[in-house]
Amino acid sequence: MRFIGIDLGASFLKVALLDTERMSIGHIRKDAAPLPLNSSVEGRKELDPKEIWTRVLKLLQETSWNRKIDGILVSNQMHGYILVDEEGAPITNYITWQDGRGGEIHNRETVLNAFGRDGLTRTGMPLLTGLPSLNLCYQRHRSPKDCSYPWRFRMPQAVRQGSSPSKQLRGFWPDGLG
Repeated sequence: MRFIGIDLGASFLKVALLDTERMSIGHIRKDAAPLPLNSSVEGRKELDPKEIWTRVLKLLQETSWNRKIDGILVSNQMHGYILVDEEGAPITNYITWQDGRGGEIHNRETVLNAFGRDGLTRTGMPLLTGLPSLNLCYQRHRSPKDCSYPWRFRMPQAVRQGSSPSKQLRGFWPDGLG
């Protein structure tokens, strides 16, 4: 089986052809990851999702996908997220794992109360700066407009069949997906 691999890393954006039958990785292309957006808010580390998408499409256009593709695999920076509306359109920038705004003690207490005092034991993960639970808590209290939408977590748009990005990706190989 052949897959397009897309890696949205902290240092580089990369695309490659992964062939599980030949156990090979080829057609590797990479570009520097976008720089964080300028901000006067201490600890803020956000990226423009449109810039990320534009760079990924450019990398895909630079590669000849002349074989049948069975799927798309996407990986991203640990703990990063984008809040989207009901249509899947971003309502926030990409909040990276390096974003430290959620590390305030108020957010830690709020999240601890939500999980229960034994929450750290149940999750097996200490509440470290950069975790989505703390950053979402920060956003809820400091950026209420972002949380006024009926947002929810979703799989990346590129892997959801029928989504606009999925339709854009189909033009990169002759037989489409599957």
